[in-house]
Amino acid sequence: MKQNKEKENPKFENLLKNIDTFNLSVKTANGLKNGGLDTIAELVTKTETDLLKIKNFSRKSVYEIKDMLAEMELSLGMKLESEQFETRDSTGQYESIAIGLFDGKLRLLRLKNDDEGCDYTYLNELNTYSKIHLVDTNLLVLRDAVEELEELINNDSTKEGDLQDFFERYPDFILNDNYKRAHPQIVLENSESQQLIPDFILEPYNEDRLCDILELKHPFSKVYVMKKNRPRFSAAVSDAVAQLREYREFFEDNKNRQRVLDKHGLHAYRPRLFVIIGRRGKISPIIRRRIEGDFSNVEVFTYDDIIIGMKEKLKKLS
Repeated sequence: MKQNKEKENPKFENLLKNIDTFNLSVKTANGLKNGGLDTIAELVTKTETDLLKIKNFSRKSVYEIKDMLAEMELSLGMKLESEQFETRDSTGQYESIAIGLFDGKLRLLRLKNDDEGCDYTYLNELNTYSKIHLVDTNLLVLRDAVEELEELINNDSTKEGDLQDFFERYPDFILNDNYKRAHPQIVLENSESQQLIPDFILEPYNEDRLCDILELKHPFSKVYVMKKNRPRFSAAVSDAVAQLREYREFFEDNKNRQRVLDKHGLHAYRPRLFVIIGRRGKISPIIRRRIEGDFSNVEVFTYDDIIIGMKEKLKKLS
C-alpha cells in the first residue's frame, strides 16, 4: 500500500494515534490502559478474546471499540504486516513505515533505505534494529479456538454452558457477513413478566435488516433418525425447534418488540431461527436435504458444520 506525501492516508494516520485521543467511555479507556495498550496500532492486533482477558473489561467495551475502529475502516485482529506506507524524503530516498513486534510489544517503525542498506528505527525513539518480526495474531487465536471447540464436543463432560461460554468468547464462529454482533442470553420479558432467554440474538450489519436468533444444544444430542422409509430429525431437534418458535412468537407482539428495542436497541420481527446441535455423522447430503425440508423456518447446524466452516475460513486467511 503506497502513499505519496501529497496524498495523506487516513488509515495510516489513525494507526499512529494514541487511544486516549478518541472519545471512548472512561471505563473502556481505563481498561485499555490497564491492558498496556497505548496506540491504535497496538489495539487493532488484539482480538475480542484478548481484550476480554483484561481485568474488568466488559463485552460492552469491546462493542464500543469495534464501532470506533469501524469508523476508521479498521478492525480487531488485523494483519498489520500488510500495512506499510512508503514516501520519499527530500533526497529522493524511500522511507517506509511498518509494524514490528519487539519484546512482546508492537512498535511503529520508520524504515529508511540508503546506499549502505536499510535502517529500522522506532518512531519518535532512538532505538535501531535490523530485523522485524510480524505475526497474524487473529489467525493464531482462531486456530487455537478450533482445537478448543473440537476438544469440547469430544468430551463427555461438556455442558451446554461450556459451549455458551466458548461462543461468547469466539463469536466469529457463529457470525458471518450478515451479522456484526451476537448478543448472549438477553432476557425477553412480556407484559406478564414471563421470561424467555435465547442463547444469542444476532444483530445484522445492515440497519434495515432485523435480528435473528440462534440456540445452542448439546453436541451429544442425536440429530437424525434414519428410518428406512422415513428419515427425519430426532426428538431433540424437534424440541429445540419448538423452543425457537416460542422466541419467534414472542416478537409477533408489537409491545414485546418495542420493549426489546427500547432496552437493548435490537429490532426483531419473525426472526430467522438457527440451532447448533449434535454431530453430523455419516449421512448422505441428499437425505440430509430431504430431512431439512421438515422445518421450513429453522436452519439446523451440527458442531461439525461449524468447525468445517471455520477451518475453511482459516485457509482463506492463511
